Amino acid sequence: MKAKRASQRAAALLCAAALLVNLISTAWAASAFLRVGSASAAPGETRSVYVSGSNLDKLAGVQGIVSYDSAALELTGAAMVGAFSALGTVNAETAGQVSFNGACLDGISGSQSILRLDFRVKADAAAGDYLLDILIENAYNTGLTAVPLNGVSGVFTVTEPQSTTKTLYFYSGSSVSTLHKGEQVSITARTYGSQGLAAGKLEFRYDAALFTCVAAEPLAALSGAVKSLDASRAGYVSAAFASEEEIPGGELLRLTLEAAADVDADTSVTFAASELYDTALAAMNGVGFTQALTLRKTEVTPETPALRVTMPAAARTDETITVVAVLDRGSGLAAADFCISYDTALLTCTGVKVSAGMESADSVYIETNPHTDGGQVKFTFICAKGFADGAELVTMTFQPKKEGAVTLTPTVTTSAVGADRRPIALDMCAASCEVKDPFFAVTFRDEDGTVLSRQSVRYRAAAVPPDAVKAPDEAHHYELAGWGGDYSSITADAEFTARYTAIPHTEVVDKAVEPTCTETGLTEGKHCSVCGEVLMEQKVVPAKGHRWDGGKITAAPTCTKTGVKTYTCTECAATKTETVSATGHTAVAVAKVEPTCTQPGRAAGTKCSVCGEVLSGLTEIKATGHTEVIDKAVEPTCTETGMTEGKHCSVCSAVLVEQKVVPAKGHTEVVDKAVEPTCTKTGLTEGKHCSVCGEVLVEQEVVPAKGHTEVVDKAVEPTCTKTGLTEGKHCSVCSAVLVKQEVVPAKEHTEVIDKAVEPTCTKTGLTEGKHCSVCSAVLVEQEVVKAKGHTEVIDKAVEPTCTETGLTEGKHCSVCSAVLVEQEIVPAKGHTEVVDKAVAPTCTKTGLTEGKHCSVCSAVLVEQEIVPAKGHTEVVDKAAEPTCTETGLTEGKHCSVCSAVLVEQEVVKAKGHTEVIDGAVAPTCTKTGLTEGKHCSVCSAVLVEQEVVKAKGHTEAIDKAVEPTCTKTGLTEGKHCSVCGEVLVEQEIVPALGFTVSGSVAGVTDNAMVTLLKDGVVAARGDVRADGGFLLSGLRIGAGTYTLRVDGGGCVAWEMPVALSDDSGSANVDCLLRRIGDVNGDGTGAEDALQCTLDLQTLYDYLALRQVPGSFCDSADAARNEQLVRYFLRLADVNEDGQVDILDYQRLYLLARNG
Repeated sequence: MKAKRASQRAAALLCAAALLVNLISTAWAASAFLRVGSASAAPGETRSVYVSGSNLDKLAGVQGIVSYDSAALELTGAAMVGAFSALGTVNAETAGQVSFNGACLDGISGSQSILRLDFRVKADAAAGDYLLDILIENAYNTGLTAVPLNGVSGVFTVTEPQSTTKTLYFYSGSSVSTLHKGEQVSITARTYGSQGLAAGKLEFRYDAALFTCVAAEPLAALSGAVKSLDASRAGYVSAAFASEEEIPGGELLRLTLEAAADVDADTSVTFAASELYDTALAAMNGVGFTQALTLRKTEVTPETPALRVTMPAAARTDETITVVAVLDRGSGLAAADFCISYDTALLTCTGVKVSAGMESADSVYIETNPHTDGGQVKFTFICAKGFADGAELVTMTFQPKKEGAVTLTPTVTTSAVGADRRPIALDMCAASCEVKDPFFAVTFRDEDGTVLSRQSVRYRAAAVPPDAVKAPDEAHHYELAGWGGDYSSITADAEFTARYTAIPHTEVVDKAVEPTCTETGLTEGKHCSVCGEVLMEQKVVPAKGHRWDGGKITAAPTCTKTGVKTYTCTECAATKTETVSATGHTAVAVAKVEPTCTQPGRAAGTKCSVCGEVLSGLTEIKATGHTEVIDKAVEPTCTETGMTEGKHCSVCSAVLVEQKVVPAKGHTEVVDKAVEPTCTKTGLTEGKHCSVCGEVLVEQEVVPAKGHTEVVDKAVEPTCTKTGLTEGKHCSVCSAVLVKQEVVPAKEHTEVIDKAVEPTCTKTGLTEGKHCSVCSAVLVEQEVVKAKGHTEVIDKAVEPTCTETGLTEGKHCSVCSAVLVEQEIVPAKGHTEVVDKAVAPTCTKTGLTEGKHCSVCSAVLVEQEIVPAKGHTEVVDKAAEPTCTETGLTEGKHCSVCSAVLVEQEVVKAKGHTEVIDGAVAPTCTKTGLTEGKHCSVCSAVLVEQEVVKAKGHTEAIDKAVEPTCTKTGLTEGKHCSVCGEVLVEQEIVPALGFTVSGSVAGVTDNAMVTLLKDGVVAARGDVRADGGFLLSGLRIGAGTYTLRVDGGGCVAWEMPVALSDDSGSANVDCLLRRIGDVNGDGTGAEDALQCTLDLQTLYDYLALRQVPGSFCDSADAARNEQLVRYFLRLADVNEDGQVDILDYQRLYLLARNG
C-alpha cells in the first residue's frame, strides 16, 4: 500500500515538472533560447544529446554550462557543432559539468544546433529521469552587444535494461542549417559503431513543396552493399542494403537538397531506419533523427552595370588579337571614364576604334599610352540616352611579343555617373588569353640528300642541327663546314643541307706491346690522330705461358683435413695450389666412469690421441639422483624448541631440505580480570595465567566488601507517553533503594524526522520516517529499501615461484570489500635446473667442473669443483737475421697457450749497406725527371739522393667538336697534349636531338587530336592541322614500338602501331578518321540521317557478300589493308555492341527513315 502511494506521488511530481517546462516553453516561444534535448537509454547504452537554439537573431557568441548527474551518466564526448564548430571550445574536466564557449563571426539566426553531448548510462544507474540543466552565462550578437538568451533544461530518462534486441542509433550531419532559394544542403546519416549491422532499409523524408532532391549517394560505410537506391518520388528517398560482412560504423547515406521556394519557413528532414538485421540475421531496432532547417527569402538588389573585356582564350604569337569592350546592363549609365591596362612586355597595341554600340554617345575621347603603368588605353564618353544591354563600345587590336598568359584589366579612372547625375558603381570584368608560339617543320639533310633530322621548332626559336659525319677515305677525313643557311631563328618551314671540308690524315704510331705469361701482345701499327682511321693494323702476338717451380707445403694436413702445396711461376710470380691428403686418426682406449647421485658417469670407448676427437663410445651416463627420505617436523611447546620438516638422501646422506629449529612458543598470557568488591561481597585483584599449559603466572588476591555508597536518584520529567518520577536515593554500587521515587503523569509527543538511509551492497536502506524527539516513539515507520548488491572487482592471480606458493584469481566487492570468490593457494613450481658450463684450466690457472643452478631463483643445485692447471706448452721462437742497419735475434722459446717467455732471444749486430746506382729519369710534359742516385740493394736506404728535373710542358692539339644525332649525343670542341695525351680542355656532351612522328589524317580533321602512347603512357600529344597534317616530337619519344591514336570530332578512334629506330629517328604515317556509320567514306556517318542511304547499301553488301569497299583494301601493303578492314568493321558497328550484324543495319536504317 505504501509503495503504491509512493509511485502515485512520483507520478504527480513528474506531471507537475512537465507542466512547468511547458509553461516556460510557452512563455519563451517568442524569445531566443537554447534548449537541451532529451534522450532515453538503458544501462550500458550511449546516446547523443544536442543543445539547439530557436528564434536566434545574428547570435555571434555564447558561453554557458550544462550540468548532469555523474553518478548515473558518463560523458564520453562533447563538441561544438554547426557554425560554432570552427571557433568553439568545450571543457569537461569537472565531473557533472560541461562548460562551452562558441563563436561565429557571421552570426546565426533561426533554429540551429550548437553543441553535441555524448552520454553513456552507467551499469549501476537506477531507472528514472535525470535533469540536464543549462545555465547561460553570456551571449552577444554580431555587433558585440549582449543579448538575452534563455536556457531550457532537458531530461535524460534511464530505462530498465532492454531485451536482447540490439538498438542502433543514427545521427545527423548537416552542411548548413539556413539557406535561400537555389542553395543546397547536404544531410549525412551516420552511426558510431554498427553492432554487427548487415542489412536494412534507410529512408529520408522532406517537404517537396520546399525542396528538390539533387543527389542521394551511399558513402564509405555502405560501399558495395547498396542493392537499390530510389530518389524518384518527391519528398522521399530510400536505400536498401545487404552485406555478408558487418557494415562498419561511419557515414552511410548523404542526401543533397536544393531550396526550391523563396519563402521564410522552418522545416525539417526526417531519417528512419527499418528492417535492420545483423550478420547472424537477428532483427535490430533503429532510431533515426530529425534535422531542422530554416528557409529565408532572397534579398533582391538592383543590377549593377558591368564593363567586360572579350578576347579569344588562346592565340599564336604570329597572329593579331582582337579585343572588344562590352557594356552590360548599361541603360542607366550616362557618363564614365575608364582605362584598359595591358602588359607591354607581352603585347603591342596596334589599333583602337569606336564600335557600333558607341554610336549613340554624345561625345567620345580615346587615348593610348603604352608607357603608362605598363600600357593603357583610356576612354571617356557621355551618353544621355544610356546604352543597350551588351553594347560593344570599343574594338582594340594587339600584336603578341612572346608566349605568356595575357590579361586585360578594365578600371574606372575617375568616376561613373548615372542618368540622375549621381555616381554609380560599375563592375569591371577582366579577360585572359594564353598566347603560344606556333611550330614549324625543319629538315636537316646530308649532302647526298639523306634526311638526318626532322624537327618541330617553335616560332623564332633556333633549330638544333643533327650529328652529320662523312666517312674518311684513304687520304682524307672530313669536317662539317655548315648547313647552307641560318637556323638560329625559324619563322617558316625550312630545309638545310650539310657541307663538308676534306682534311689530310695526321699519322700517329701505335707502339708494339710485349706478350706476358697470360696476355697476348701487339705488333707496331699506325692511325690518324684526328679521325681515328687505322692506317697500319696492329697484329696479335701469342702469350708465353707459365713456368712453375717445384712447389712448397703452405698448409700442413691434419687428422681429418687435407693440406695445400703451392707452386710459383718463375717468370711472373703467379701461383697455383695442389691438395695434400689428411693423416688420419690415432685411436686410444678410455675406461668407463660410474655415475653417482649428483655426478654423471661415462661409458668406455676410444678417442684420437692427436686431435682428441671421440671415435667410439664415451657417451654420458646420467646421475642416479638422490633417494629422498622425509625427516618429520617436531612441534615446539611453551618452553621447549621444535624442528621443521626436512629431507635427506638415503644413499649418500646428503641433506636435501635442512631441518630448521623452531623457537619455543612461550607462554600465551591471559589476564584474569579483577573482581570489584560490592557493598556486601568481597572482590579479587587482577591475575594472569597461560592459556596453553594453564600455569598461573600472577596469583589473584581477595579484596574486602565496600559497603553502600548513597546516590541521589534525580527526579524524572514525564515524557510524551510515559510518566515521570520524583527524586529518590539508592546505593551506587549495589543499586539498593534507600529513598523510593514517586510517579509523575506523562506529557504529549515532540515530532522529529528520521532521515532516509541509503542501502549498501549487502545491507538494506530505510525510507524517511518520524519519531518523537523526547520519547523516541516511532510516529511514521521507516520502510526497508533493498540492498544494491556487490560491485564485482577481480583480484588478480599471483604466480608461484620456485619455493613460494601463488594465488588463483579471486573476486571482491569494490564498494564494501566483501570477498566474493576466495583466492586459493597455488603450490610452488620447484627449481628449473640450468647447467653451469665447465671452465677449462690454463697453463697456470685452475679450471672448474660442470655445475647446476636454478635459472629462476639462482639457487646452487650442483656445486662446481676446481680442475688443476695444465702447465706450459713449449714453442720455439725462430732466430731473426740482422739487416744493413738493424740488429737480429737468436732462437728463443715461449708457451704457445699463454705466451709466457721460457728462453729469451739475444740481439745479433747489423750487417751494413750494399750500394746500388739509381738511373736518371727523363722529364715528361707534366712530370718532373730525376738525376742519378744511389741506394742499398738490401734495405733500400737512399745513399745518394736523386734531384728533380723540371717538366717540359704540354704540346697543345685541338679535339674537334662532334655534332649530335637523333639518338647519339655530340661533343663540344676540346684540347689535349699531342705528346702525353692529357686532356687540357674537356669536351662536353651535347644532348641527342630526339625523335619525331609526322603524318596526315584523311577524313574528319576538325577538333581531331593525335596521341602517341608507349605501354599505355602518353609520350606526346598534338592537334591535327586543318590540312590534315600533324607533327609530334619531344624528349619522351625514343626508339621502340608505340601506339598512335587519332580521335576527336565525335569520330571512331584510329589506332596503329609505330616503330622508331635509332637509325631513322622519325616516322611518317597515314591515318584515317571517320564518324561511326560512314562505311562508304563520303564523310557522313550515323549522325547525318539524310546521307545514310549510301552507307546502308555498303553495309548491306558487306553483310550479304562479306564485301569490303575498295577504299578499305586498295593498298599494296597487306598489313595496311588488314588495318583498314579492322577500322571499317568498327565504323560498321553502329550499335557499338562489338560485332557487325543485322542489328547494325536496322540501327542505320532507322536513322535514315526517321531523318
